[in-house]
Amino acid sequence: MLYGNKSLGFFEDMNSALDAVPIPIIKKDGSLQLEAGLAHGVCDGDHFVLRSIGPAEQDPGSERDQVILEVTHARALTSDLKLLHTRQVPNVSGFTATALTHLSLRRFPVRLELRLPCQNVWAIALQERRSLDVKCTDNVKPGTPFSFYVAIIAKDSYEIRDESNQRIPDLPASPYDLEENADYVLDIVEHLARFKLMESLVNSSLKDSTNPFKKSFSVQIVTADRKIFHPGCLRLGPFSPGCSHSECLVEVEDGNMVKLVVENKEKELKEGGRPLHVHLYGMNSCWEIENLLCADHEVIPPAFSNENKEDFKEGTDGKWEKKIKMTVPQELRDKGQHQCDDIFKVFLTFQSTSFMLLELPELGKLVERRGISRGNGQHPGLLSEDWVVLNFRIRTHIK
Repeated sequence: MLYGNKSLGFFEDMNSALDAVPIPIIKKDGSLQLEAGLAHGVCDGDHFVLRSIGPAEQDPGSERDQVILEVTHARALTSDLKLLHTRQVPNVSGFTATALTHLSLRRFPVRLELRLPCQNVWAIALQERRSLDVKCTDNVKPGTPFSFYVAIIAKDSYEIRDESNQRIPDLPASPYDLEENADYVLDIVEHLARFKLMESLVNSSLKDSTNPFKKSFSVQIVTADRKIFHPGCLRLGPFSPGCSHSECLVEVEDGNMVKLVVENKEKELKEGGRPLHVHLYGMNSCWEIENLLCADHEVIPPAFSNENKEDFKEGTDGKWEKKIKMTVPQELRDKGQHQCDDIFKVFLTFQSTSFMLLELPELGKLVERRGISRGNGQHPGLLSEDWVVLNFRIRTHIK
């Protein structure tokens, strides 16, 4: 399914790296900080290259001796950085960083079976994939768990199975000779791992029932027949059976609307309260992760927070709504399928941040993301790094 405003320009020409999202960096007490953290899939040890928003000739990342930064401590929404060499760091005002590694993807081990005499080609390609944990089946004990099992069957044929050893259907065919080119299949594997990373994101600190952030919001889906659903558990996925909890599956008819309702309950907790930032993403059976808003995020003021200001004389109710029309895509109908599953991921933060780093096009369509992943632009030490990601599984079926 495709949602949102497709004219936003997040995705452009083909054949460009998925790592091209520029993330702002700031200086704090003489050190560098990245405006992304654990909630964005960043982890300790990740490498980034310094980039400039200005012309390429002013970009330190465009020179042979690139300025490489390493994450030394990843917090929820921001991370500390250090230089990997002694080169003088320029004034970081107007500079960003783009990812060289995503070590969090190593949480999803890959088993590789080569049925062709091309070990050298693949060994060289794997050396450049530091973000992936790929081991050949000859070097792994039988029965060792995996997230993806990749079999290179012939020069023009490959197969990928999931953690339950089920073949993943409808993977794009390789236009290359797989005896000579390993990168195409590895791009597919990395895409699948990124999708699973997004699917599995969770703030474990919220398992504590006493965490005050849990009382700051409420989120629900309302269907066309006025049924109310609350966020479900994490056993989600376009090809997995999901969980057995009825409340974790929202069933709707093709063409019907669902309404996402988010309430900022900060006013109930303390005087004044803080604005809540909402980010909404959709994950579908094409292994796409898409921004479902016409903006990077929406801001929900606490109830009646503006009652004394001219623009909001009557205040606000602290609620925000988003209607989304659910349909079964024509390409699935053409294959004889009468239903589809989608996952809505709702991120909530007090601090302004961006989750553009997590977006993915449809599988096999490697495209460049233009624009900057906007952060808060404020002193991070003064802001809360509280965050949560909530899940709704929507099943759309043709009546």
